Amino acid sequence: TCEDAGYTTYTCTVCGDSYVADEVAALGHTEGDWVEDTTNPGTWNKFCTVCDKLLDTEIRKVPATGIELDQDYVETYYVRKAPAFTLTETVLPEDKLLLDYDVIWSSSNEKVATVDEDGNVTTHKLGKATITATLVDAEGNEIGTATCDVKVKYTWWQWLIWFFLLGCAWYFV
Repeated sequence: TCEDAGYTTYTCTVCGDSYVADEVAALGHTEGDWVEDTTNPGTWNKFCTVCDKLLDTEIRKVPATGIELDQDYVETYYVRKAPAFTLTETVLPEDKLLLDYDVIWSSSNEKVATVDEDGNVTTHKLGKATITATLVDAEGNEIGTATCDVKVKYTWWQWLIWFFLLGCAWYFV
């Protein structure tokens, strides 16, 4: 076998008598190609092509290739001070052990909505903004971006308050 030594068996073709002699060394393993382990992302294994024994294992990180957000459009009501909703990013490829990366969040209109480093979006006033998640590698190179358009609107009672405040201001001026 690959690991155990063996012997040569000599057999007479006339009488069928046989004897064992001449020790034969073990064959040794024949290495196959690296194969990714589908149950453990990032783990690669090398097996013997003869006996299928695991010969070596290594962990390989792969570079991120892109980013996606769980939502691409959100209509929300004005919520003062507390986050109105949270965006969740998915870094691609999924289910792989990735090299180091960062996600940088930004807003196109911080007067309407801001976003923190965890994707929590806080609304500040009526209007529209685009939230962008930018994926960068360890050296700061941009890998990809994903966006979510946000529309902030008022509830009926918020409109009522604005109507009352503007009405009073108009009346007393």
